[in-house]
Amino acid sequence: RHWDQALQLLSSVRRARLAPDVFTYSACISACEKAHRWAAALSLLGDLRRRGVRANVVTFGALASACEKGGMWLQALSLLEDMGSVRLEPDLVACNECLSACEK
Repeated sequence: RHWDQALQLLSSVRRARLAPDVFTYSACISACEKAHRWAAALSLLGDLRRRGVRANVVTFGALASACEKGGMWLQALSLLEDMGSVRLEPDLVACNECLSACEK
């Protein structure tokens, strides 16, 4: 249930009119990934983008891992494309997670 607490904390940050940064979002995505909540993790990616926060390779690695744990291979592969569209080079973690998702 720690993923739920991470999302509540993110909501508190927003209510306090503070601007969550890429580290805040990456931590929340990682919490969702560990709880096998891939849909929540991907939702955070959408929120991050709407707020003008630029995702980094750590963010995408956590997202790919969340998709891998959920067996969502198509979404995992889509993240590799997304990385290219924002001029990020996929790292070994993201690539391995995507490959692992395709295995399942």
